[in-house]
This record gives sequence, structure tokens and C-alpha cells, in this order.
Amino acid sequence: MRVEPRVADYLLRQLAQLRRLQSGSIARFGPGDPDDWPDLDQAEGAVAGLSALGLLDEAEARVWRERFAAEASSTRDRRLAQEVRDHVVHYLTERIERLPPRRVGGLDASWPLQRLLNDFRHMGVLSEREMDRLFDRLGDRLDSGEPRRQDEAEVDCLCAELRRVLVGPPERHAGVRVTSFEIYDDAVALRWHMVRLAPDESGTIPSLPDEVEGAAGALRAREPHFALHDDLGTDYRFQSGGGGGGDGRFSHRVRTGTEMFAPSVPPGASRLWAVHREHRFEVPL
Repeated sequence: MRVEPRVADYLLRQLAQLRRLQSGSIARFGPGDPDDWPDLDQAEGAVAGLSALGLLDEAEARVWRERFAAEASSTRDRRLAQEVRDHVVHYLTERIERLPPRRVGGLDASWPLQRLLNDFRHMGVLSEREMDRLFDRLGDRLDSGEPRRQDEAEVDCLCAELRRVLVGPPERHAGVRVTSFEIYDDAVALRWHMVRLAPDESGTIPSLPDEVEGAAGALRAREPHFALHDDLGTDYRFQSGGGGGGDGRFSHRVRTGTEMFAPSVPPGASRLWAVHREHRFEVPL
């Protein structure tokens, strides 16, 4: 029996996904889902289902099982000598130390390196601890050389009194949306939401109703870092922040996070906005 082209195409796409992930050409955030990284159980389910429908005979099913097993084995069993891992860490550390500080464009310059860190982690070249340590070092490097006035005390944001909550603008830029600004007595908390799209089984990229740049824009989504401004020119200083996904099926494509800034919004301000890359998220006060 000759395998129908659409069946072969479907199974070959699954193999291609394994190879792309193995090569590091896809940066994944969190656990993969069945559409992104089929394991042997999922492959067996696909082959069994197609066999039950009469689209694969026994010989063809065996061939596909062997191909999936070989590909999954080469993905899972990759082992690197410790000296190679040490060399990779040394290389990444040197690249981090060459980055300029945040105030002179360091954040934009760091994006290719951040993607490389994620790729190496999901290829198994870096452990979770090594990646976290390198990201911490990258953050310290970006914040290095930031001037602090002699009379400026360290800020300790207690966020004890919530004064206002402003709903963020309805538009999403490159997959990112600011969902709210929480104004406290001594700080501002910015909440964000990020979506990374993927083609469906037909290859069509779905559109998000709130995405300004369309489906192609959301494909470029990456975890945001903001600067905060108002119409009075208040000097908002970044205090802390972070984001993450849940444990669900699409946790690597849907992420949320918070960034804290000090001080609070002064009484005379009438507009507040956050900037991520070239995108501006503004709300009236």
C-alpha cells in the first residue's frame, strides 16, 4: 500500500519539528506541548490512529515508528563533555561582559544573546541553573554604571496602599499588551501579557483580535522590558520585575509578568505611558 501524500506530509512535519528543536532553531519557553515536540507516545498515537483508518499498513507503520524512535533518541541522548559545556559558558560570559549598559542601548543589544541563552538551554547545552546564573549576570551588566545621585536614598517599595488601577490600552504590539497600571502610594506596578503565535496544522497563522501588527507581529513576541514616563517628566526608576508561563499546554507561548517602578505617580500628572522597544502603551490619569 502506498502512503497517501497528506499522511506522509503530516508525519514528516513532526520529524522536522524534532530536528528543528534539536538544532536549537526554535527557542522554547517552558515545557513543550504536543504540537511542538512530539515524544514517542504521541508519535505512536499518531501512527496507530492512521493505521486504524487504513492510511498506513503494518510495514509502513513500522518504518515510521523506527524513524520517530531514532529522531527522538538523538534528541534526548545528546551528551556534552564538561569541557565543552565550560567552553560555552565562558563564551557566553565574555559576550555578556562586552554588552554596553542599559542606558546606552545595552538592552536592545542583548536580545540576540538572550535568544542564544534560551536556545542553548533547550538544546541541553546549558542546565537550568547555568542559564539562570548567566541571565543574572546579564542583568547586572545592563544595570552597571547607572548613575545614582549622592542625595538619592535607596528605594524600598512597600506598596502598602493601592490608590488606583488603570486598565491598559486595548492594543497589542508584537504580541505584547500592557494589561494594567497599579498605582500605589510609593510605586507603580505594570502588568503585561505576551502571546507567541504558531501556525496551525494547515500552516495558517491565526490572528489575534487585539494585535496591531497582525499575526506576523505576534510571531516576533519576546519577553518585554519597559521604561515608564508621564507628562511631568517624573524620573521613574526600575525596581524589580519578571515574568513566566504556567504549567499548561501553551505555557511557552503565553506569558505574564510585572515590572515595578518608583516613585508613585505625582498628583499633577495627566498621562502615563510605558515604552517597550519602539512601542508606546499610554493611559490617561
